Amino acid sequence: MIPQCDTCARVYHMKYIAVIHYDEIALKGANRNVFEQALVRNLARKIKHRSLPFSIERVWGRLLVVGAHHAPWQSHDTAALRQLLATTPGVATFGIGIAVAPDIEALKDGVTQVIRHVPDTARTFRITTTRVDKSLPITSQDIDRELGAHALTVFGDTVHVQLADPDVTIRVEVLKETAYVYVKERG
Repeated sequence: MIPQCDTCARVYHMKYIAVIHYDEIALKGANRNVFEQALVRNLARKIKHRSLPFSIERVWGRLLVVGAHHAPWQSHDTAALRQLLATTPGVATFGIGIAVAPDIEALKDGVTQVIRHVPDTARTFRITTTRVDKSLPITSQDIDRELGAHALTVFGDTVHVQLADPDVTIRVEVLKETAYVYVKERG
């Protein structure tokens, strides 16, 4: 059993987000910042052109798409954002999901929310956790196991764990004050 976070509030707010990862930009060394800014400008221009209510933030080596000016995240905007991210050069992988507290119960709730949007055609899944903040007293593999067991109860008998080439990869990224839970997609 994974210990609970003593400093995390029991009441937490889930927020819809999109997490964007890039590959080649990270290799640019001293010019990395210039290439990151170019990708942010390109994405912001595309979002504005499509009149989507989102803004972009740079967070710990990734980009984050959030509702602009506290605008509610609308489900019809999700499809347009997914298409935009899948076709933008520089986006290696992305995922639309939930930001939650870095607490095991919040992570379980995030996994439950994300699973609700997994296509019915999915038959296999895996959970992959990355801890940017290493002060969490548990390993990424322990989080994978705990959340995987929870996901099995949510999915039911129709979906099974498969670590090699699953239909769905649920990513969990634990940062210092927040965590992201999303389904990984190719850019």
